[in-house]
Amino acid sequence: MDGSIDNSNDSLCLEEISVELNKRRILCDISCEFPTGEWTHIVGANGAGKSTLLKAIAGILPPCAGHVVYRGADIWGLLPHERARIMAYVPQRIEALPPIRAASFVAQGLYAHRLAMQAPTTSDIDRAMSCMASMKLEHLANRSIDEVSGGERQMLVLCSAILQDAQMILLDEPTSALDIHHCRRFFEEIDRLRLQGKTIISVSHDLRQTATYADNTLVLCNGRCIEFARNRFPSHHSLDETFSGISADDWEEIERRVAKRSAISRGAVSGCVEDSASGAVSGLAKGWASNDEFVADWRSDLRRREVRAMWIVYGALALLIAVLPWVGATWLGIPFDGVAEHIFVNLRIPRVLFAALAGGVLAAVGASFQALFQNPLASPYTLGIASGASLGAMIAIQWGVVSIFALPLLATLGGGVSLIAVIAISHRFGMRSPLYCLLAGVATSMFCSACGLAVQAFATPLTAQQMMRWQLGGLEIAGYDAFYIAPIIAVAIAVLWRNAAPLDLIAVDSELAQSRGVDVSRVRYFVVVAASVAAALVVSQCGPISFVGLVVPNLIRSIYRCDMRTTYALSIPIGAIALLVADAISRIIEGTAWIPVGVIIALIGVPVFVGLMYRKRTI
Repeated sequence: MDGSIDNSNDSLCLEEISVELNKRRILCDISCEFPTGEWTHIVGANGAGKSTLLKAIAGILPPCAGHVVYRGADIWGLLPHERARIMAYVPQRIEALPPIRAASFVAQGLYAHRLAMQAPTTSDIDRAMSCMASMKLEHLANRSIDEVSGGERQMLVLCSAILQDAQMILLDEPTSALDIHHCRRFFEEIDRLRLQGKTIISVSHDLRQTATYADNTLVLCNGRCIEFARNRFPSHHSLDETFSGISADDWEEIERRVAKRSAISRGAVSGCVEDSASGAVSGLAKGWASNDEFVADWRSDLRRREVRAMWIVYGALALLIAVLPWVGATWLGIPFDGVAEHIFVNLRIPRVLFAALAGGVLAAVGASFQALFQNPLASPYTLGIASGASLGAMIAIQWGVVSIFALPLLATLGGGVSLIAVIAISHRFGMRSPLYCLLAGVATSMFCSACGLAVQAFATPLTAQQMMRWQLGGLEIAGYDAFYIAPIIAVAIAVLWRNAAPLDLIAVDSELAQSRGVDVSRVRYFVVVAASVAAALVVSQCGPISFVGLVVPNLIRSIYRCDMRTTYALSIPIGAIALLVADAISRIIEGTAWIPVGVIIALIGVPVFVGLMYRKRTI
């Protein structure tokens, strides 16, 4: 497209933007200017590059050439939260549907306006519910986003974008899941925002919508801009080149809408839009004011449920830690003799404490990976971390390096190398989808298991028996010397807690999270490193214990539909309780048979997991 672009004003300017995906050029030398306070439609046939262009503008897909300039600065040179204050993005659909409440989901739009990594506040929830009320969505506030319809979910995404309070709103085929009623409401809301001075850029397949609402139209064909129609509808020549098979009746309807739009005031196009705009500010300010009492009751009831749950689980954990050292194949009485005192102080107390530590860590790591990879099946075991740590521990046993420092070090290195391999495989082939990352983890896990069997094949019978016993998972050798890993684990859990707020956004959609101001790559790096180190250290001491990191986070989310901080706060004690109970059962039956705690927790975890599947009818 010829002509110079003035980027000295507040308009968004594209300067020869080109984008490549998997070494294939999708967009080529796109240059145009999106005027401030106007609505621009991007139209074109399927595969023309419309969504790709929108993602390049939003800071999601980096261009291989060119610049996206706003107020003289390239947006790709801005930090994510700075970019999120300029533009909000509404995708066609969100990647995952974690069970979180709609009000909390909408409040994520304020992430860029909070302190770094800060969790949503009470004021954020109030503002979110105000925005929902202004769009007549208040009845969805306490429902989970995986329980609402696709159209209602799309309206909630728009609420979140509006709450982001950015100068520009980018819409990627926003009405594809909406019925006629919600479609009209959606466009009325967007037109109201345009009248407030927002710049709107949307992708559309419906030329009738373009004729009705668009100030400007950008026509794409095979990754190139063939026309930018400023304050007019595109020419027949451009549309004929882009689309094929437009009937005479369609052209007649389009021309009728264009004529109608030219004959009346732009503000009256969507019906009562001026009235909506005049009350827009007051609507967000007091949209929920008439229901303040309901908001307070709803929030206090929600908080009471969570606080009550925490009192119960932490109280149960404290009770079990106090009682279980007395429980075992041999029941200890008072007063102690010398042998009983040794069993109680040197064997059972450290075993109970380490069981609580290990269960809590595995549950927290599982919750982190399920959010990070947007998959409820993710856990330290399924992503290959536990298998890698097991391989490292088996190599240590084969070499005879089984000191309290050497074996955990090799196990941690094994878990870290395993996870690095998962990420490298995923990114090497451009498979950035969480599903492909999970498949890479399964493949890495199987490879590590095969290597472990090879190591075991070359071991002596006694060493092979030690490896097999260690692989079953158990807490028999846990003593006070195992707690030297506790400070490292505490740091890792603190890192996970610190990243809880951005994980809430990533759990829904990584692209949406990036557009809301989350540095997704940075968060993934810190969470992956912290979680893998914590899991590998635990596995190095007690072997691979499955199902704790898989079942417990799913159980918490299915019941409470809570954010990541509440999930951590409940998963850690419940994971600790699960492993404590399994270990107590293992100790009680030790006198008749040796059943490792890893086997018992699996026997308990499978029925619970199946029960969750039946309860939700899906995972």
